[in-house]
Amino acid sequence: MSTLEEMRTPEGVQHISEDAAGQPVDEAASLPLNETAAPAPKPIRLGRRDWDRTQELDAAIVSYPESAVNYMLRGELFLKAGELGAAERDFEIALQLSEADYRASGFGLAAQVIRDRALTGLRDIRGQ
Repeated sequence: MSTLEEMRTPEGVQHISEDAAGQPVDEAASLPLNETAAPAPKPIRLGRRDWDRTQELDAAIVSYPESAVNYMLRGELFLKAGELGAAERDFEIALQLSEADYRASGFGLAAQVIRDRALTGLRDIRGQ
């Protein structure tokens, strides 16, 4: 992965990186993306403070794409805003990253907390 960006679409947030050949790849699905123009961004209804937090988390994810906590926190904000698709995608990424962190660490308490919060968010979205 050489770059990581985000594109807000009506379906939610897509995490985009480039493969070795420079082609766009959807991080969550690991499938090449269409080369069509992205749809207009869908507004997120958050208060100013939460909107600012979302922007800060967007920047943190670009800078630290392997940090599960940023996806988990942004997923919680998306869930609060009713952006279920974006929240679900962020929770799934947080879950994958935190499980990898947990396996790689000898202690893993922080990874376990992030994993548990991501699972709680997914259960809330999926009604389980």
